[in-house]
Amino acid sequence: MPQSSSISPSTAFQRADLPEQKDERRHLILRAAAEEIASLGKDKDFTINSLARRAGLAKGTVYLYFPSKGAIMLELLMEASDLLIADLMKDVAALPDPICARDLASVIERSFVRSDETRQFSRLFKNLSLDSSGRDQFHDHSIPRLLELDALLRKRLPQLQPGDGMELIFFSWALRLGYSAIEETKAECKPKCEPKFDPSIGLIRMVEGYLHRPDPARDAR
Repeated sequence: MPQSSSISPSTAFQRADLPEQKDERRHLILRAAAEEIASLGKDKDFTINSLARRAGLAKGTVYLYFPSKGAIMLELLMEASDLLIADLMKDVAALPDPICARDLASVIERSFVRSDETRQFSRLFKNLSLDSSGRDQFHDHSIPRLLELDALLRKRLPQLQPGDGMELIFFSWALRLGYSAIEETKAECKPKCEPKFDPSIGLIRMVEGYLHRPDPARDAR
């Protein structure tokens, strides 16, 4: 997801003819969308009109680059996912042997809060859940990178079976998204009954389950 930055209407209204100018225009729209999402509350959503005003573009120009608001949200989600996976691969590779559940859970949790882009991941993902076409595109985009992460996790953690690494990451995402939803509703709960949730504890318990579950091949011997 592009980093937030001030957007200059004077440059935004210039005609984009060259490929690099069109790429810059596309990134300009995505930056404006990211800023809109960051500036709005959880129950509000941006419009193409408000996005165009922030970017200093005509509404029709936005539609030249993205057919819908959903397409913009999907693009932001895929870029946030790429950042999450890239962070995970770098940090997992750097973990000292032997890898313990707490260290791996810490790496997973840290990837969600490292940047503005990844902190918006839960909101973007919830938007995707309503769009089956978007889910398919997100799946096709993310699976190759997740397979690389799965292979790295199995290399560092030989007790994992093929697919375990990807499954662990999917479940970690689900747990973290659920925690984000709980956080968003805390304001509606009376202080005396407000539950205390720590996503890192849930992640540690889940990772422990993968690292210490019985090995059928070993037990058969």
